[in-house]
Amino acid sequence: MKQIHLKYSDYIGISTPSGLSYGGSQNWYSRAKKIGCEARLNRFGCGTIALADVWLYLTKRFCKTELTAPVFTKTGKLSQKSYLQYVHKINRRYTFTIPYSGITAPVIQLAFNRYARKYKLPLHAYYHCFINNRTMLELIIKSLQSDFPVILAIGPNFPLFWKREGITFYAEQTEGEYIPVYENIHSHYVTVTGVSFPTNRSPMLEISSWGQKYFINFREYRHYIKKNSCEMTCGILYIEHQTLDK
Repeated sequence: MKQIHLKYSDYIGISTPSGLSYGGSQNWYSRAKKIGCEARLNRFGCGTIALADVWLYLTKRFCKTELTAPVFTKTGKLSQKSYLQYVHKINRRYTFTIPYSGITAPVIQLAFNRYARKYKLPLHAYYHCFINNRTMLELIIKSLQSDFPVILAIGPNFPLFWKREGITFYAEQTEGEYIPVYENIHSHYVTVTGVSFPTNRSPMLEISSWGQKYFINFREYRHYIKKNSCEMTCGILYIEHQTLDK
Protein backbone atom coordinates (compact mmCIF):
# COMPACT_ATOMS: atom_id res chain seq x y z
CA MET A 1 0.00 0.00 0.00
CA LYS A 2 1.42 3.35 -1.05
CA GLN A 3 1.79 5.85 1.77
CA ILE A 4 2.99 9.45 2.03
CA HIS A 5 3.91 10.89 5.42
CA LEU A 6 5.63 13.80 7.06
CA LYS A 7 9.33 13.23 7.62
CA TYR A 8 8.86 12.89 11.39
CA SER A 9 6.30 10.13 11.82
CA ASP A 10 5.80 10.79 15.55
CA TYR A 11 4.39 14.23 14.61
CA ILE A 12 3.91 16.01 17.99
CA GLY A 13 4.19 13.67 20.96
CA ILE A 14 3.06 15.38 24.16
CA SER A 15 3.58 13.65 27.50
CA THR A 16 0.22 13.03 29.22
CA PRO A 17 -0.82 10.81 32.17
CA SER A 18 -2.00 8.20 29.64
CA GLY A 19 1.16 8.32 27.53
CA LEU A 20 2.34 10.20 24.46
CA SER A 21 -0.35 11.92 22.44
CA TYR A 22 -0.47 12.43 18.70
CA GLY A 23 -0.78 16.19 18.69
CA GLY A 24 -2.73 18.36 21.11
CA SER A 25 -6.33 18.16 22.23
CA GLN A 26 -8.94 20.75 23.12
CA ASN A 27 -10.39 18.15 25.49
CA TRP A 28 -7.48 18.77 27.86
CA TYR A 29 -9.14 22.01 28.88
CA SER A 30 -11.68 21.91 31.69
CA ARG A 31 -15.43 21.74 31.09
CA ALA A 32 -16.17 22.73 34.68
CA LYS A 33 -17.26 26.26 33.75
CA LYS A 34 -19.58 27.22 30.91
CA ILE A 35 -17.88 30.55 30.25
CA GLY A 36 -14.30 31.80 30.13
CA CYS A 37 -11.22 30.94 28.09
CA GLU A 38 -11.03 27.30 29.29
CA ALA A 39 -14.61 26.65 28.19
CA ARG A 40 -14.10 28.35 24.82
CA LEU A 41 -10.97 26.35 24.05
CA ASN A 42 -12.61 23.12 25.18
CA ARG A 43 -15.64 23.55 22.94
CA PHE A 44 -14.34 25.66 20.05
CA GLY A 45 -10.54 25.51 20.20
CA CYS A 46 -9.79 22.97 17.45
CA GLY A 47 -8.46 25.62 15.07
CA THR A 48 -6.15 27.09 17.69
CA ILE A 49 -4.91 23.59 18.58
CA ALA A 50 -4.22 22.76 14.93
CA LEU A 51 -2.22 25.95 14.47
CA ALA A 52 -0.32 25.39 17.73
CA ASP A 53 0.67 21.89 16.60
CA VAL A 54 1.84 23.05 13.18
CA TRP A 55 4.10 25.64 14.80
CA LEU A 56 5.56 23.00 17.11
CA TYR A 57 6.18 20.70 14.16
CA LEU A 58 8.04 23.48 12.38
CA THR A 59 10.58 23.55 15.24
CA LYS A 60 11.84 20.22 13.87
CA ARG A 61 12.95 22.08 10.74
CA PHE A 62 13.49 25.63 11.95
CA CYS A 63 14.69 27.12 15.21
CA LYS A 64 12.42 27.39 18.24
CA THR A 65 10.86 30.78 18.82
CA GLU A 66 10.08 32.80 21.91
CA LEU A 67 6.59 31.32 21.73
CA THR A 68 7.43 27.64 21.15
CA ALA A 69 10.65 27.24 23.20
CA PRO A 70 8.97 27.21 26.68
CA VAL A 71 6.85 24.19 25.70
CA PHE A 72 9.90 21.91 25.67
CA THR A 73 11.47 20.44 28.79
CA LYS A 74 15.25 20.41 29.33
CA THR A 75 15.36 16.95 27.76
CA GLY A 76 13.54 18.20 24.66
CA LYS A 77 10.21 16.57 25.45
CA LEU A 78 6.82 18.26 25.38
CA SER A 79 4.85 18.48 28.60
CA GLN A 80 1.08 18.73 28.72
CA LYS A 81 1.10 21.55 31.28
CA SER A 82 3.42 23.78 29.26
CA TYR A 83 1.51 22.92 26.07
CA LEU A 84 -1.76 24.16 27.59
CA GLN A 85 -0.07 27.42 28.61
CA TYR A 86 1.35 27.74 25.09
CA VAL A 87 -2.10 27.38 23.52
CA HIS A 88 -3.45 30.05 25.88
CA LYS A 89 -0.75 32.43 24.59
CA ILE A 90 -1.64 31.68 20.98
CA ASN A 91 -5.30 32.32 21.70
CA ARG A 92 -4.48 35.67 23.35
CA ARG A 93 -2.04 36.84 20.70
CA TYR A 94 -3.24 35.33 17.43
CA THR A 95 -6.54 33.46 17.22
CA PHE A 96 -8.98 34.98 19.77
CA THR A 97 -11.34 31.97 19.84
CA ILE A 98 -14.98 33.12 19.77
CA PRO A 99 -17.83 31.24 21.50
CA TYR A 100 -19.97 29.12 19.14
CA SER A 101 -17.95 29.98 16.04
CA GLY A 102 -14.36 29.28 17.09
CA ILE A 103 -12.08 30.78 14.45
CA THR A 104 -12.43 30.98 10.69
CA ALA A 105 -9.91 29.67 8.19
CA PRO A 106 -8.91 33.20 7.06
CA VAL A 107 -8.07 33.99 10.70
CA ILE A 108 -5.85 30.89 10.85
CA GLN A 109 -4.14 31.99 7.63
CA LEU A 110 -3.62 35.51 8.97
CA ALA A 111 -2.29 34.21 12.30
CA PHE A 112 0.19 31.88 10.60
CA ASN A 113 1.54 34.63 8.37
CA ARG A 114 1.82 37.11 11.26
CA TYR A 115 3.80 34.50 13.19
CA ALA A 116 6.06 33.75 10.21
CA ARG A 117 6.82 37.45 9.70
CA LYS A 118 7.45 38.08 13.40
CA TYR A 119 9.99 35.27 13.68
CA LYS A 120 11.39 35.68 10.15
CA LEU A 121 10.43 32.23 8.95
CA PRO A 122 10.65 31.87 5.13
CA LEU A 123 7.07 30.62 4.96
CA HIS A 124 3.68 31.80 3.80
CA ALA A 125 0.29 30.10 4.21
CA TYR A 126 -2.68 30.14 1.87
CA TYR A 127 -6.22 28.94 2.52
CA HIS A 128 -7.38 27.01 -0.55
CA CYS A 129 -11.10 26.42 -1.04
CA PHE A 130 -13.35 26.18 -4.09
CA ILE A 131 -10.99 23.55 -5.51
CA ASN A 132 -11.89 20.21 -7.04
CA ASN A 133 -11.11 16.76 -5.64
CA ARG A 134 -7.95 16.24 -7.65
CA THR A 135 -6.47 19.65 -6.90
CA MET A 136 -7.08 19.33 -3.16
CA LEU A 137 -5.49 15.88 -2.99
CA GLU A 138 -2.52 17.01 -5.08
CA LEU A 139 -1.93 20.01 -2.78
CA ILE A 140 -2.09 17.80 0.32
CA ILE A 141 0.42 15.35 -1.19
CA LYS A 142 2.72 18.17 -2.31
CA SER A 143 2.65 19.73 1.16
CA LEU A 144 3.43 16.45 2.92
CA GLN A 145 6.27 15.74 0.50
CA SER A 146 7.64 19.17 1.41
CA ASP A 147 7.33 18.13 5.08
CA PHE A 148 4.58 20.59 5.97
CA PRO A 149 1.41 19.47 7.82
CA VAL A 150 -1.92 20.54 6.33
CA ILE A 151 -4.76 22.02 8.38
CA LEU A 152 -8.02 20.64 7.00
CA ALA A 153 -11.33 22.41 7.63
CA ILE A 154 -14.45 20.25 8.00
CA GLY A 155 -17.05 22.96 7.67
CA PRO A 156 -20.49 23.19 9.32
CA ASN A 157 -23.70 22.00 7.73
CA PHE A 158 -24.76 24.58 5.15
CA PRO A 159 -27.21 26.18 4.67
CA LEU A 160 -28.98 24.12 7.37
CA PHE A 161 -26.56 24.93 10.21
CA TRP A 162 -28.64 23.09 12.81
CA LYS A 163 -28.26 19.70 11.12
CA ARG A 164 -25.72 17.21 12.44
CA GLU A 165 -24.54 15.50 9.29
CA GLY A 166 -20.82 14.89 9.09
CA ILE A 167 -17.99 12.54 8.22
CA THR A 168 -16.53 9.49 9.94
CA PHE A 169 -13.20 9.23 11.73
CA TYR A 170 -11.59 5.80 11.37
CA ALA A 171 -8.87 3.92 13.26
CA GLU A 172 -6.51 1.63 11.37
CA GLN A 173 -7.04 -1.91 12.60
CA THR A 174 -4.49 -3.58 10.31
CA GLU A 175 -2.69 -2.15 7.30
CA GLY A 176 -5.36 -1.13 4.83
CA GLU A 177 -8.26 -2.05 7.15
CA TYR A 178 -10.14 0.69 8.97
CA ILE A 179 -12.92 0.68 11.55
CA PRO A 180 -15.22 3.63 12.34
CA VAL A 181 -14.58 5.37 15.67
CA TYR A 182 -16.58 8.62 15.49
CA GLU A 183 -19.40 9.56 13.14
CA ASN A 184 -21.03 12.79 11.98
CA ILE A 185 -17.98 14.99 12.60
CA HIS A 186 -18.46 18.55 11.34
CA SER A 187 -17.46 22.12 12.25
CA HIS A 188 -13.96 20.93 13.10
CA TYR A 189 -10.31 21.44 12.16
CA VAL A 190 -7.82 18.58 11.95
CA THR A 191 -4.20 18.33 10.87
CA VAL A 192 -3.30 16.03 7.99
CA THR A 193 -0.03 14.19 8.59
CA GLY A 194 -0.14 11.53 5.89
CA VAL A 195 -2.08 9.91 3.05
CA SER A 196 -2.55 6.18 2.46
CA PHE A 197 -3.73 4.62 -0.79
CA PRO A 198 -5.41 1.28 0.03
CA THR A 199 -6.08 -1.05 -2.88
CA ASN A 200 -9.45 -0.52 -4.54
CA ARG A 201 -10.69 2.22 -2.22
CA SER A 202 -10.53 5.97 -1.70
CA PRO A 203 -7.34 7.57 -0.33
CA MET A 204 -7.32 7.76 3.47
CA LEU A 205 -6.09 10.97 5.10
CA GLU A 206 -4.07 10.34 8.26
CA ILE A 207 -4.99 13.06 10.74
CA SER A 208 -4.32 14.37 14.23
CA SER A 209 -7.42 15.23 16.24
CA TRP A 210 -8.14 15.27 19.98
CA GLY A 211 -4.58 14.05 20.65
CA GLN A 212 -5.03 10.85 18.64
CA LYS A 213 -4.29 9.50 15.17
CA TYR A 214 -7.38 8.89 13.03
CA PHE A 215 -8.16 8.54 9.34
CA ILE A 216 -10.64 10.25 7.02
CA ASN A 217 -11.94 8.71 3.81
CA PHE A 218 -11.16 11.40 1.24
CA ARG A 219 -14.13 10.49 -0.97
CA GLU A 220 -16.50 10.70 2.00
CA TYR A 221 -15.09 14.10 2.93
CA ARG A 222 -15.62 15.47 -0.58
CA HIS A 223 -19.12 13.98 -0.69
CA TYR A 224 -19.94 15.75 2.57
CA ILE A 225 -18.85 19.07 1.08
CA LYS A 226 -21.11 18.58 -1.93
CA LYS A 227 -24.15 17.25 -0.08
CA ASN A 228 -24.17 18.86 3.38
CA SER A 229 -21.64 21.71 3.58
CA CYS A 230 -19.96 24.17 1.20
CA GLU A 231 -16.57 24.63 -0.42
CA MET A 232 -15.91 27.98 1.26
CA THR A 233 -15.74 26.41 4.74
CA CYS A 234 -14.15 23.11 3.67
CA GLY A 235 -10.62 23.82 2.52
CA ILE A 236 -6.97 23.44 3.46
CA LEU A 237 -4.27 25.68 4.89
CA TYR A 238 -1.30 25.14 2.58
CA ILE A 239 2.21 26.27 3.56
CA GLU A 240 4.85 27.34 1.04
CA HIS A 241 8.45 28.43 1.21
CA GLN A 242 9.01 32.00 0.16
CA THR A 243 11.96 34.34 -0.22
CA LEU A 244 12.15 36.81 2.65
CA ASP A 245 12.66 40.47 1.82
CA LYS A 246 15.99 41.81 2.96
